[in-house]
Amino acid sequence: MHIIPYIIRGTENTNLTNDELEICHNSIALMQNECVNDRLSDNYSKWLKLERMAMYCLVLDDEKRPVMFSGAQHMSKNTCRLFSRYYLFNAFRTDPSKNLYNKVDNFETDLFMLDYLKNQYKLFFWSRDKGINFFKRIKKTRNDIFYNWKVYEQPIEILWKDNIQGIMYTGDISYIDELTVNK
Repeated sequence: MHIIPYIIRGTENTNLTNDELEICHNSIALMQNECVNDRLSDNYSKWLKLERMAMYCLVLDDEKRPVMFSGAQHMSKNTCRLFSRYYLFNAFRTDPSKNLYNKVDNFETDLFMLDYLKNQYKLFFWSRDKGINFFKRIKKTRNDIFYNWKVYEQPIEILWKDNIQGIMYTGDISYIDELTVNK
């Protein structure tokens, strides 16, 4: 596996080679073509939000085929959402009942982004619109990766009305107020 940090601070990484940029551009186009029938297809097309990404990475296999994208989305001054706009290409999808708590990269891409960004944010989190039970299970099942992460006790309304998300986080939870909707 090879990680290409395609976007850094909302813009294309100027340290990439022309070949790497072309691979990223082609992979974005492939993702947008492939995702048409996905539940969250708009997240990979009209709402990709690359300009809001602190980092957005492409993972290639050993044959330079795109495996997945995953992002670290800047959410507020002190908070960053990992696994943002996570997209696994069709050729690498498996039966979720068999690999629900594994990622094809063993979470290396998001841990790479966390390490790269650790001095820029106080709170990192992973959120899902399906509540907190998944996070409780993955924390227990993959404690080798998530030993210093915590599951927030209840879903929260993140940034805009009716955007209820369960979260798992690492860092200083006191910054959660930067994420919640002002009522």
